[in-house]
Amino acid sequence: MKKKGFLLVVILFIGMLSNIQAQRAIKNGFSINTFIGLPSESFGLDNIESMNSDIQVKMLYGLQLGNRWYFNPTEHYGIGLMVNWIDFAIGVKSTSINNSDYGIAALDLALLKTGPIGTFAFSQDMAIDGYYNLRPTVFGYAIANEDEDSYASAGFGFSHTIGTAFRYNVLNVGIEYVFGDINVSQEDINGINISNNEKMNTNNLRIVIGFKF
Repeated sequence: MKKKGFLLVVILFIGMLSNIQAQRAIKNGFSINTFIGLPSESFGLDNIESMNSDIQVKMLYGLQLGNRWYFNPTEHYGIGLMVNWIDFAIGVKSTSINNSDYGIAALDLALLKTGPIGTFAFSQDMAIDGYYNLRPTVFGYAIANEDEDSYASAGFGFSHTIGTAFRYNVLNVGIEYVFGDINVSQEDINGINISNNEKMNTNNLRIVIGFKF
């Protein structure tokens, strides 16, 4: 009787390990990603004014840290919750226009990006993800030049991310698109308010490379 009970425990244990192994590509975990962002032509613009393309940021560089949790995944399919605790991007540029030097900087900081994720696993080590995130976002854009014709815009709001990624073992490679308008206020170099409640565009395409553990 004891031998039968022990054998049953061993069988259940082996079955549990096999199930975990089969779901390795669809498991809860932590991720760390770096990315390059390619801003759209309207990035950093409001709905009223236009900006000389020479003083628009052309590249963003950033980092994401997050977790995901799956709800009762099968061997090949999983639906879950994705949370990026921090998504930080910055872009800088310097240029000269009409013999005047400009320095430009953009900041996109999202905290607690949250949304659904769906995963299809081709094997234990290979899977593809699709996801959406709502992004509580702090957005800023600053332009400065030597003639003191300078200003900074900053505000808080909600933007969005849709994306897909291919994973092999822990390696994660994907693309995502960030979009939405953030209400900002503008101040000049002397701290004098220029305008309020302008909507500044955050649209950018990102190439993402990182690891999911």
